[in-house]
Amino acid sequence: MRRGLARLLLALLLGATAPIAAQTADAGSFVVWMRDSLREVLAKTAATASIETVRCLYGVSHPDTLYLTDAATPVIRTADSVTAGYAPCPGYALALWHNHLPGWFPTITPGGGSYRRGAPPALACYLSQQDILAANRFLAPPLWFVQVDEQVLCWWSREQISKLAFSPTGWALYLPPLPEQSTVPPPAVSP
Repeated sequence: MRRGLARLLLALLLGATAPIAAQTADAGSFVVWMRDSLREVLAKTAATASIETVRCLYGVSHPDTLYLTDAATPVIRTADSVTAGYAPCPGYALALWHNHLPGWFPTITPGGGSYRRGAPPALACYLSQQDILAANRFLAPPLWFVQVDEQVLCWWSREQISKLAFSPTGWALYLPPLPEQSTVPPPAVSP
């Protein structure tokens, strides 16, 4: 009880009024709080972006809780509507956030993948192969967010990405969120 109250008080002092992520699966148990003003800026960025954008998120970390308070743009090398090339976040970043444009959805084929337009926004909440590889780099942030618009946000822990991404046939080309790790559950995809 005392620990929960202390967690809530620290979150309120940092400007967060509600947790956005609670993870209890294979990655362990932790709660993520985000400063309301930061959440609003990121949602607006995702809703108005015409290219993929990236932010390194910073804040305070406790063993079972992350408090995200600030964001900074890493060095962007290239960016277009479906990908961004960027310098890694510093080792002390707590999360990496980036957007995907609504309606863009990867189509996976035996020879690789491509993108098609016209999908519901929730289907754009995924990690690409580039994201998966970046999340497995040394000192990559422990939490990864993808936001599609003001309502659609999903997240993964670095441990989940490592466990879910590797399959007997090699690295996954596409990693959708777990249903409990998305503000809007992704719709079923028919083959």
